[in-house]
Amino acid sequence: MGRNFAFRPYFKDGLSGKAGRYFALGTTSKKRGYFFSYPVHYRGKTLGVIVVKIDINDIENDWNDPLTDILVTDEDGVIFLSTRPEWKFRTLAPLSQADLQRILSSLRYGEEALEALNVIRRKDRGWHRGCDPGGR
Repeated sequence: MGRNFAFRPYFKDGLSGKAGRYFALGTTSKKRGYFFSYPVHYRGKTLGVIVVKIDINDIENDWNDPLTDILVTDEDGVIFLSTRPEWKFRTLAPLSQADLQRILSSLRYGEEALEALNVIRRKDRGWHRGCDPGGR
């Protein structure tokens, strides 16, 4: 309450009269969260924005299956949720300098380096788990 988050997209969405959502590190807590925002209207005027932050650590802990790798990225390909700690705050591909600067200026990921993972692209051969590749 009483803080100015005008630099965050979810806050800008709320001020413009729309609901917003956004993943980021908290600027105060430095903890990862998913933010939901909604404008507060009174007599046709937007007075402010209500924001709720969901702590995603519990969700990630529920996914803790050693046989499964899971990751969730934002629209820029930055991994913000993963069953592998070393993947968090890495990217699926290198970011352009303009994208990197935009993300850094939003304080979305604090001071994380946002380096790309060494992703090896695999070709889908049409095989599915449990199916015989020979067609039998």
